[in-house]
This record gives sequence, C-alpha cells and structure tokens, in this order.
Amino acid sequence: MAVYRYVESKEALFDLIVRSGAVPEQSFDNLTLPVATPNPRATLRFLRETLWSRNSAAKWHAREASFLARSEAVGRAPSMRAGTQQREDSAIAF
Repeated sequence: MAVYRYVESKEALFDLIVRSGAVPEQSFDNLTLPVATPNPRATLRFLRETLWSRNSAAKWHAREASFLARSEAVGRAPSMRAGTQQREDSAIAF
C-alpha cells in the first residue's frame, strides 16, 4: 500500500493524524520519512498532555456551549452534556 512509504505502521499513521488534528498549527516540514512507529504509550501521553490540559479543556467547554446554543436555536434537545461528562470521567481513569 502506498501510505506505508510515508509511515512505518498503522500506529504511526494514527499518531501522526492525532497530532496534526490536536495541534493544527504544528509544522510537519521536518518529518523524517517514513514516520517511525511511536512508543506504545506516546500517543496516549500526548493526548493527555495536549487535549486535557486546563487550556484545552476550557476550549472544549466553549465549543460545547456553542454547539448547545446552536442546537437549541434549531429546536433540538442535544444530549451532548451527558456524553461529555462520561468522556471526562473515563479520561481520568487513564
């Protein structure tokens, strides 16, 4: 498959996608190809440090509030609040 010219494994591809999605302004100009398979816990550690930092949590809650406001304006009763709390509770368990 052609994608494996750029990454060593599906784990390397997943890690690269997670990092590019979490920090869109990050430059990938200096990547060494093929991208090496990360340490098994590196992606999880990155997610914990990046997405669950205090600043990112505040951004998440702002996005959630915006979503809820738009949903209410359209007349839908969103159930996002319960799912968000469940994700936050399970993230603490990592």
